[in-house]
Amino acid sequence: MNINNVIIWGDSITKGIVFDDKTNRYTVSAQSACVQTQQATGINIINRSRMGMTVTRGHALMEADLKAGVDCPIALIEFGGNDSDFNWKEISTNPEGEHLSRTPLDCFEAELRAMVKLARSSGIQPVLATLPPINAGKYFEFFSRGLNKKNILSWLGDISVISRYHAMYSSAVSRIAKEERCPLLDWRSAFAADSGNTDLFCTDGIHPSPEGQRLMAKAATRLIRSAEKALP
Repeated sequence: MNINNVIIWGDSITKGIVFDDKTNRYTVSAQSACVQTQQATGINIINRSRMGMTVTRGHALMEADLKAGVDCPIALIEFGGNDSDFNWKEISTNPEGEHLSRTPLDCFEAELRAMVKLARSSGIQPVLATLPPINAGKYFEFFSRGLNKKNILSWLGDISVISRYHAMYSSAVSRIAKEERCPLLDWRSAFAADSGNTDLFCTDGIHPSPEGQRLMAKAATRLIRSAEKALP
């Protein structure tokens, strides 16, 4: 049996956002992982991903979409990158203050579980996605432009803290998928298996490059093909 329709609720990773060095701006890749997966599998993908989305906003969008009558048998849910991020400008200005991530981890987990339950109660099979890793060094250099790097570093202690904290959110996704018995699209492992490829990320260190988008599409296609074989 073929999987014909999938809806995605996610952030800029599933939207296919890349950073264009020539224009110094973000843009949607014409060959995003979503587009490539559609081409490889023939499925129809409704992509409701938005740049800057957190899980809380994604939950609200899911509720609105379902109320509006969106009907798909399968939903891919991908959040965590923005949730695990911080207000670096505030940290730069006040490194001695207390600063929380945009969505504290316990809130992130609660919202993600709520999305899983909402999807199921609406007759939709939820699929969760782990987060592609980030290049902390590149990201630090990117977001700290025009800010006080010394102050940010004094608060962080070490640049690698950025990637380790980000990884906690991806690990939470994996754990919730296991506990809620959801299929998991493990993009993080796919990137780890190709860790020798230095061209997987954009200059900003957080968005997969066109090469990274291809890697994501391959992993998504493999999961879809495997799921189709398991269907009666």
